[in-house]
Order: sequence, then C-alpha cells, then structure tokens
Amino acid sequence: MYEILTNPEEIADAQRRFQKQVGSVSRQAGDTALGFRGGSVSCHASWLPEHGMWHGHRELERRHWNAFGFGNPFDRTPSIVVEICPPLKGIDRRTSGVFVRCRDDHGRVCLALTAPT
Repeated sequence: MYEILTNPEEIADAQRRFQKQVGSVSRQAGDTALGFRGGSVSCHASWLPEHGMWHGHRELERRHWNAFGFGNPFDRTPSIVVEICPPLKGIDRRTSGVFVRCRDDHGRVCLALTAPT
C-alpha cells in the first residue's frame, strides 16, 4: 500500500534525498542545457554512466521538475525523454509525479510517475 506525500516539508525532504541518491552514483554533475521540442533549458544535471542516463532538476513555481534522458548530457545537448514533476505541496493532478511512501516497506519513499488529468 502506498501513501502520497502531501506535506510541503516531507516533499522537499524527499526531493533532497532523491537528489542526494542520484548524486551518490553520479560521475559528473554541473550546469548544462537540456533540449526539448522547440528549445532548451539550463539546469543542474547529473550523469550516471553505469545506467547510461542523466537526471536534471529545477524547482519551479509549483513543482519539482525532474527530467531524465540517455547519454552524457555534457557531451551534447541531450533530449529529455521523461519528466517526473511532483508538486511542492498537496496533490496537483496537472503534474506528472508524486512522492509516495510504502507503508509495507519500512517507510521507503519513491518518486513515482503519474498520468496528469
């Protein structure tokens, strides 16, 4: 059974812990441009070569923007493959992500992709 985190402090803590975990397996991190249809955006990215993927994060007005893609983001302007964007507080069905706590697994918190409505 999963519980969606809605408390702003718990969500902020979950995002910090997620970024720390990504950073612990990252081999390179820094600011770079990430491409999307029609443009690009600068953000802090981490390269995870063991997984062949990267993660980028920005905190936006009402959500955490977590972008993911393949290849080294520092070799070229990579394309964003998926975005998982939990809200800063509460539940926002217009965003594509949430942090969830597993009630049966010692309270482990995971970033989960959702389908926005």
